[in-house]
Amino acid sequence: MLSQSLVWLGNCIVGCVTMTDSERFWKSVERTEKCWNWTGFRDNNGYGQISINGNAISVHRFSWELHFFPIPKGLLVCHACDNPSCVNPNHLWLGTVTANNLDRARKGRSRTGPLSATTRIRMSLVRKGKKKSEEHKRRLSQSMKKRALRV
Repeated sequence: MLSQSLVWLGNCIVGCVTMTDSERFWKSVERTEKCWNWTGFRDNNGYGQISINGNAISVHRFSWELHFFPIPKGLLVCHACDNPSCVNPNHLWLGTVTANNLDRARKGRSRTGPLSATTRIRMSLVRKGKKKSEEHKRRLSQSMKKRALRV
């Protein structure tokens, strides 16, 4: 029957994937040589969403289950390509929160820590600030010497 699951019957995260869900998914996927980009609705972070049985589901998670198997409890579907709208199953991997955080940090995309873009920008400003501060001290010192010579 067409309304039966195309993937697995039973323990899917959102119930079973129906033909209609699968067709709706593929209508919003644009395949390129590398990423398969979701062209449908995306949240503020760029992650695609699809409504399945009235529930908003991340499309990269949907893609994982469509191509492989149900996502084990406690695991994330992570992007090797770092493109949140990508649904290419070859770019997706299962990992823990810790593994995903380590991957993000290793790639320099963390919000905190020594490799984060924010920290790199702050350190750059601090270095510039120190240079400006040293330049200001030098000029102030020269100015004070000139005043002392005038007295």
